[in-house]
Amino acid sequence: MFPRLPIVAGLVAALFPLSAHAQQVTETFDDIDTLANDGWVTSNQSSPVGSLSWFQGTTIAASGPFDAYNGAADAYIGVNYNSTGSSGTISNWLITPEITLGNGLQISFYTRTVSSPAYPDRLEVRMSTNGASVNAGSGAAAVGDFTSVLGTINPNLTTNGYPASWTLETFTVAGLPGPTQGRIAFRYYVTSAGSLGSNGDYIGIDQVTIGEAYCGNGATDAGEDCDDGNSSNNDSCLNTCVDASCGDAFVETGVEGCDDADVDDSDGCIECQVAYCGDGYVFAGFEDCDDGDNDDGDGCSADCEVEVEDTDVPVDTDVPVDTDVPEDTDVSADTDLPVDTDAPETDVPVDTDIPADTDVPADTDAVVDSENPPDTDEPVDSEGSDDTAGGGSGGSCGCTTGGPGGGMAIGLLAALVGRRRRR
Repeated sequence: MFPRLPIVAGLVAALFPLSAHAQQVTETFDDIDTLANDGWVTSNQSSPVGSLSWFQGTTIAASGPFDAYNGAADAYIGVNYNSTGSSGTISNWLITPEITLGNGLQISFYTRTVSSPAYPDRLEVRMSTNGASVNAGSGAAAVGDFTSVLGTINPNLTTNGYPASWTLETFTVAGLPGPTQGRIAFRYYVTSAGSLGSNGDYIGIDQVTIGEAYCGNGATDAGEDCDDGNSSNNDSCLNTCVDASCGDAFVETGVEGCDDADVDDSDGCIECQVAYCGDGYVFAGFEDCDDGDNDDGDGCSADCEVEVEDTDVPVDTDVPVDTDVPEDTDVSADTDLPVDTDAPETDVPVDTDIPADTDVPADTDAVVDSENPPDTDEPVDSEGSDDTAGGGSGGSCGCTTGGPGGGMAIGLLAALVGRRRRR
């Protein structure tokens, strides 16, 4: 019964073929000496056959042209112009293990040539649907069972047709009537090659992945932004094969400080950077204000607190200047005093009426006459005969008109009484 198991397994595989995803091949070429045990085959069909076939990558430190795409510096497989003689055609094959082939199966890998290519290289990706066969024909022009070309890199052998840096290449199986067993082959195919030839230099292949298209296979398939082959959401490619971006709720290491999946600028994460005082956004519940600077005295302190009114003290210090105005207004208030001072001025005429009492002396008419310039030219005695008659030389005033005292008295009365009409 046990010998029948392979038959049963084959029947199951035919009726319910395993997905290419389940049978994917992943090879990073860390040690090409293990390839044969894993089902890989190399075959150099160059004409003439040269001194080298496929080899472990030569590092820059070992005077090689470049290091591996990832892993150790020599973790890639290389091939060069020494696949043939000094002049010839290179046809050097690297054949994968047997796999289940089906439409949509993808073959992805990284490849490159030297940094400044002067001798063009070319690589074909071919498929055989003949099960475990590794027949690549005989001679440089033969292809054996690998009749289907999935794609060619630099088919016209131009110096800029092959990538000069590690580049992801992807080819897809199509046109099959159904799932079948077979192999994929990488054919380094260069005409006019060799150490004296005009073509052929050095290429490397790294990180080969064969399987159905799916997110995480390391190849950017149709409908994917990216595919880095890992499940991390903290790098530039999410595990959903979408480019990382601010607002996706995942913190991209080395790029974002936070990511809260919103566009709210009042929380602790502003444009995927941790909020801080001075970022120009008010952190609700933690900041009163945020004017985007670290200055005090502008209404929002360097600690993002609203500066209270007592910060207007400088304005209050101006009060002495302002209080000058009240002092000035006091002056205007004092200027109201002229209203009061008008009273004394108006009282002066009232007080000047006091000379009316000076009318008591009957002889004051003489004084009035004495103020009359024409009359004062005459002797006082000529007009004051009544005075001398009544009182002798002193008159009724008790003084003589000719003496110095009489003159002074008359002058005083004149000042007090003022002008009077002559009789």
